[in-house]
Amino acid sequence: MSSRVLKIVLSIVLLAAVAVYAYRWFTPDSAAELARTGQCEKYRQADQRLEAGLDSELTADPAEIDMVLAECARQGH
Repeated sequence: MSSRVLKIVLSIVLLAAVAVYAYRWFTPDSAAELARTGQCEKYRQADQRLEAGLDSELTADPAEIDMVLAECARQGH
């Protein structure tokens, strides 16, 4: 394989890897994915802090917290 073809192939692979990483970075996780990956306790603590009138460490709005907690309950976490 020539050097030029190898460079083109490596460039395409690198570009694809960066595109996938950027897509995953900017795509919000679904409530089901957050529950499945063990984030339930973090969202429970955030909910308790919000109910107590404190700021939570999460940058999630109350609707998102409720949605994740409902999914955690549905999955049995």
